[in-house]
Amino acid sequence: MASPEQPTEITNTISGGTINGPVLQVGQATVTLAAPLPPPGRRFRSWHAAVAVVLAGALAFGTHLALSADHGAPGISARYVLDQANPPVQSVLPRTVRANELPPEAAGCTGSRTWAHRQGGIDYGLSRLAVTAVGGLGSTVVIDSIRAEVVGAPREPEPGTVLSCGGQGEGDWTELGLDLDSPDPAALIAGSDGVSYAPYFRGKYLYLETPKPELIGLTVLATEHSYDYVLVVEGSVDGKRHSWRLQDDDRPFRISGVRKERANTLHSTVLGWATSYDDDFGVGERCNPCYGEDHTVPVPGSEVKGAPTPAEGWPRTPPPPPPAGVAPPLAVDRRDPESVATAWAVTRSAFDPALGDSGPDGGLARAAQYLAPELAASPAAARPGRAEGITAPEEARSHRARSVVESAWITPDRQDPDRTGRLDEAVVRLSVVVAGTYYGEDGWSAPLATGLGSVGWKLVLTRQSDGGYLISAID
Repeated sequence: MASPEQPTEITNTISGGTINGPVLQVGQATVTLAAPLPPPGRRFRSWHAAVAVVLAGALAFGTHLALSADHGAPGISARYVLDQANPPVQSVLPRTVRANELPPEAAGCTGSRTWAHRQGGIDYGLSRLAVTAVGGLGSTVVIDSIRAEVVGAPREPEPGTVLSCGGQGEGDWTELGLDLDSPDPAALIAGSDGVSYAPYFRGKYLYLETPKPELIGLTVLATEHSYDYVLVVEGSVDGKRHSWRLQDDDRPFRISGVRKERANTLHSTVLGWATSYDDDFGVGERCNPCYGEDHTVPVPGSEVKGAPTPAEGWPRTPPPPPPAGVAPPLAVDRRDPESVATAWAVTRSAFDPALGDSGPDGGLARAAQYLAPELAASPAAARPGRAEGITAPEEARSHRARSVVESAWITPDRQDPDRTGRLDEAVVRLSVVVAGTYYGEDGWSAPLATGLGSVGWKLVLTRQSDGGYLISAID
């Protein structure tokens, strides 16, 4: 039970706005705790978090942010932000679904997250929340800490289908961050390129004043485990220490960690639902230092000596290849044309001498199960993909190399947008791109293609009498 000197509440908010010398005072502050699609396999992921003018001003003065209020009782409330898509936020459903089973209202960024949460889904890898803070009548309210408190034991990343999208975010957001995998998940400085390792409340505090809504964003990250958590806001009211515990109405907030195995993710695009196949999709971006929207000036205080400095591109740290003799993990739904196309592309592009393959064409025989019989019996079944600087099969053979498909990206091959995102026609046309690496027994390695690093095909899939799809043409 909280002592009189340390009262605890479930809500709070902020107000007004003046700049007094080096102290920026604002009022009704909406503290928004926020969290960070790729096209071809995560390499295209980028998010542009807006930095609110109010905190930018505070940082420019090099001191602290003061927010205060002079009416009503102090209160703070928190909620999920489901209507923004920058940084991109993924949701994981508690079951497996195919694109053709998703209703029209699930298409689009706002639609997919709102629909997923109503179905019992939770954010995946990162989460975007909003916290509104309002000061009390005649009280001096200061906030000097925002952190997460994990409720219960951490869990393994959640199973089920992951939905994702990319789009525009809102302006006038000051981005902070929380890393739930950290032993001390306190507020961190964030930039347009990710979350730093530097604490935010270091020489800064929030002082509640007159009513004036202000929005602050916080990127909540979870990679290793899934968590239930509450937000703990700490400070003082008229000089006495005070604590507010914020949750999702009457229950803790929830977020899933990121699965390590390669799996399919559904992406809402203007052409319909696309499918990606990769591992570690959904891992939030980190930066050291972080940069603002202009990407030229580091955010003050965001660099931490000795903290990791993420490399350019994706993945940040290339995962080790799976052991030899292990077939790619695939969950194939024959009634989903993108699932069939994914399975064909990954199987066709993955070969391994330990599986009895004599060379880079070794995967063709295993991939034939996804082809219509007439195509499987024709030379077109072995048609190579389009690529810039494709690595010669002879070179791979000379090193007794195996290939590992690290990502695949499957999109509808349409001219016009489709609001429903469905792919249930009798004939479906898809574009397929795969990226991967050759690993030789002698330590040699090379990308499947040295140009853009990927190989692509155009596929035509035809629905069969049993409702399943097979590839009927390859271009």
